[in-house]
Amino acid sequence: MEYSVGQILYLILKKKQIVLPVRVVEQILRRTVDGEEVKYIVEAPAKGRRLVQYPLGELSSEVFEDLADARKLLLANANEAIDGIISLANRSAEKHFITPKTRSSPAIEPLQPGESLSPLGHSADSIVEAVMDDGSVVKVRVPPELKEAIS
Repeated sequence: MEYSVGQILYLILKKKQIVLPVRVVEQILRRTVDGEEVKYIVEAPAKGRRLVQYPLGELSSEVFEDLADARKLLLANANEAIDGIISLANRSAEKHFITPKTRSSPAIEPLQPGESLSPLGHSADSIVEAVMDDGSVVKVRVPPELKEAIS
C-alpha cells in the first residue's frame, strides 16, 4: 500500500487485538539496483500524552485507512472465536452427556417428491412450510409432538 505523509491509519495489533491510530510522519524511498523499497515511519500515542515513532513495517499489525474496515475485521475475528467456543462446547456435550438414548427424539421428515400434503396416515396439520435462506419454500411433515414446539 502507498500512504501519504500526514495520513491517519488504524492498526489492529495482532497480539493485543486493539485498534491503534497512527499518523504517517515520514516516507523513506530507497532505490537500489535491485529495485525500489518504500518504508513508512508512523507516530502513535503513548503514555503521558507523548507520541512515539515506529517503522510501520516492523509493527505486527493489520493496516486500515478507515475505522469501518477495521471494525469488519474485528467482528469477523470475534465471530470466529465465538464459533470456536460454541463448537468446543458442543463437542464436549456430545462426548459427556449425549447418548444414543438422548438422540432418539423424533426426526422431521421431508416430503418425498410428488407426495401429497395429506397422505394416508398423516393429517394435513402435520405439514409445515419453511422458508430457506435462499428464499425457497419447502414443505415438511412434522411429528405432532414437534409441531407444537415449532409453531
